[in-house]
Amino acid sequence: MYMFLPFLIAFGTVLSTIAGKKKLTYILWLILVVITLFWFKHHAINTLTLSF
Repeated sequence: MYMFLPFLIAFGTVLSTIAGKKKLTYILWLILVVITLFWFKHHAINTLTLSF
């Protein structure tokens, strides 16, 4: 769906780290972890139906 979203949030996290915004960095990092875990769970629970 929006596969660029984790990369965009990670980029925002890096920028906020460089800018010295410690609280914003932690918030963005937490959002990034939650989204990454959600997408992993969403994609990893289905079995692959491979046909060779």
